[in-house]
Amino acid sequence: MKNIRLFPARWILTASILGGIFGGLYMVYQNLNVLEKKKLARKVLFYGSAAYLSAITFLFFYPYHIPETTYNVLIPLIFAVGVYLLAYKTHGQELKTHFKNGGKKASGWVALGVTVVSFLLVVGYVTFLIALVAILNLS
Repeated sequence: MKNIRLFPARWILTASILGGIFGGLYMVYQNLNVLEKKKLARKVLFYGSAAYLSAITFLFFYPYHIPETTYNVLIPLIFAVGVYLLAYKTHGQELKTHFKNGGKKASGWVALGVTVVSFLLVVGYVTFLIALVAILNLS
């Protein structure tokens, strides 16, 4: 392979857990773009984001009580592991080969920035949903 830099799968998982799955999805997207799988990269980013936003919106407006551990732990963990597995399914062999042959990692600072921006996006979306409930008097 030419001189490319990829995000390791562990960084993808960490970004997905700490910042919401948008960070992990973006890293998978970047890796696939670097590996010349641009069409797959767009699909991963679009469908992954749509699935996450749909699930959060559904759970937010679900009329029955759901334990807080579901919101705070279970759902984010399921999606984070899903993104991790998606990374391995779409380009896991390329990651193994790349790092086994001494390939370079993408910048850790970029990974941190992506994680922070992802966290802010999730917080912003949840804040939007809370405001929507208050405006529509749905509570």
